[in-house]
Amino acid sequence: MKIQDALREISPQRDADGILEILLAPTGISSAGFPYLDQQSYEKFRDTQPHLFMSGMRLLETIDHLCDIGKDSSAGPDRDSFFQAADVIRRVILTSVITAPSDLWLLHHVLRAFSVLGLSEILAGGEGLDMEEIKNKYSLDPGAIKIDIQFLCSRGLLRRQDGRFFTTEQALHGNVFITPGIQYAADTSGAIAEAMQHRHAELWQRIFSGETLADNQRAALSSLFTEETGFGRKPAPDPQEAGWVPSWLTIELGYRLLPVVLGLRASGITRKLQVGNYFWPECEKVVGSDLSQGIRELMVLCGAVVLDTSTSNTYGTVTRMGERMFQRGPGPFGIIEAYHAYVVQLPKILTVGKKFLHVSRGSNLVASQIANRVSFRHANDALDQFCHDTGFDFNVFIEHALGHGEATRQRYKRWQLTGASTPLRFVGADLEDEAIQAAIAEHKQGKLPQNMLFVSNADIGKPEVLLVAMDQEDIDTNGAVMVVGNGFHEIRKQTASSMTDVFRKYHDAGILLIFTEESGLLAEDVVQTAWNTYHAGFRYVHERSGQVLRPDRDPGEKVTKQPARASWEYCATKAGYILADDYCFRGRTIFPYRPANGRNPAISVNHFCVPGPLAKYLGLSY
Repeated sequence: MKIQDALREISPQRDADGILEILLAPTGISSAGFPYLDQQSYEKFRDTQPHLFMSGMRLLETIDHLCDIGKDSSAGPDRDSFFQAADVIRRVILTSVITAPSDLWLLHHVLRAFSVLGLSEILAGGEGLDMEEIKNKYSLDPGAIKIDIQFLCSRGLLRRQDGRFFTTEQALHGNVFITPGIQYAADTSGAIAEAMQHRHAELWQRIFSGETLADNQRAALSSLFTEETGFGRKPAPDPQEAGWVPSWLTIELGYRLLPVVLGLRASGITRKLQVGNYFWPECEKVVGSDLSQGIRELMVLCGAVVLDTSTSNTYGTVTRMGERMFQRGPGPFGIIEAYHAYVVQLPKILTVGKKFLHVSRGSNLVASQIANRVSFRHANDALDQFCHDTGFDFNVFIEHALGHGEATRQRYKRWQLTGASTPLRFVGADLEDEAIQAAIAEHKQGKLPQNMLFVSNADIGKPEVLLVAMDQEDIDTNGAVMVVGNGFHEIRKQTASSMTDVFRKYHDAGILLIFTEESGLLAEDVVQTAWNTYHAGFRYVHERSGQVLRPDRDPGEKVTKQPARASWEYCATKAGYILADDYCFRGRTIFPYRPANGRNPAISVNHFCVPGPLAKYLGLSY
């Protein structure tokens, strides 16, 4: 029996009818060997099939059930295509577990600010916002609120029409702008506002590690699981997402989930949270019955834990969604949560600006290390391959935007394993003293090489700081290798011209540069990806703090229909670097299909930049 006949004979159950047509649509295989959907099928899935949290877990179960039935059908191209489509949809669902919570956490804060400032009431009433009236009518800074408007548009909650911004039908259906307004307006005691000011991730880490919290700190955590703050309270009618656009309830779940996952990771608990294992049996003993019950209910609602009513087990077991969330989520979660100081003060920022705020990079160090570990491995792999292919050799390795020195740790281990007799000198540089001190602590523990120079107060946008420090230590920069993990976008007030000047100074010093950067995606790309990336939130926090993301390559005006920000490729090659494409590594593309315009940028790219004179000496023909 053909697979179409076998599947369509089954009795409809759960969402089988909704997903079946998508699974039976044609698929293809990319040049890298990965299956992909056609664009129409993916867009139908994205816009009609809710796939966050418990909805995603149920959809995974449905797909597994359909695959079990399909195994008994006759072999053939249609059968192969079905299983390829199932693989793609599973991957999209499990990706959303990593990418969505950070955006949902941010949405909670933005919507809270809109409620406090009276903007939610206006949007819920259908009036719409005119950006030209923002300053005079609402006494808000147009440049500041533009970042929030862009973020809400990218998450499907606002749309632009005739120069004004209106709520989308999905946002109205999900009570996104209505419920928060009611919630905060009813808070006459100020308890909700007080609870939101605490940094929950830090509190969870402390209590999970056995520390006793102050009464007001514990009360802040307890309030997260009360109806007054939106947990477990379902407004009428009960909102259900029609597709990927989140309802108010989903936003509130993501807001609570992200800090708990970070706390579990920071206290060392997540290493035990693997699929099929009990969810942290010691939870109640450590945090008390009230918080334990709230955490467990949260995990069930988010699809991370499933309860087995047929046994006496009250802990629940970790699902594959849960394992993925616990193991892969802390990287992106922590990068976004590091900007807590900005989002809790958002009403004030939108009114008087952000000059009174500063975010320490120290809170971002571990998250950045987790997120960059794989990209550093690819960078070191590319460097080894480049040396093998061209005969290039180096004796100085620099890591800028140092953090905990993950790229250096990897390179040092490789150097030790080769048993090389030629010494390799290491240099670590960072602007933040907290980052340097963290690396020095690793150095004292023997995790970083002993012959390492640490350069503090080193702004990556001011190459002369690093170059002078190396010159003073008689370390030759010519032919040195420098690896940077997501550091160049942190240069404030940069333009294409100033960024080119920065690259030129590193180039003229003879430094081979390998740097990783998240791609600066276009606005139309971000909304079309839905939850397939966490770029909307990544862009939001970086633009909010004055940082600049750039496309990896020039997308071309024929594709974008408008001028785009100058790419990293443009700035680096304008400075004299040769971009060695064979050694650049592109991460996962943003669309799980082939777009009609042929453009499918990577989420993150390792740029391998060879100084012009060195490329000529090595005979590179780029």
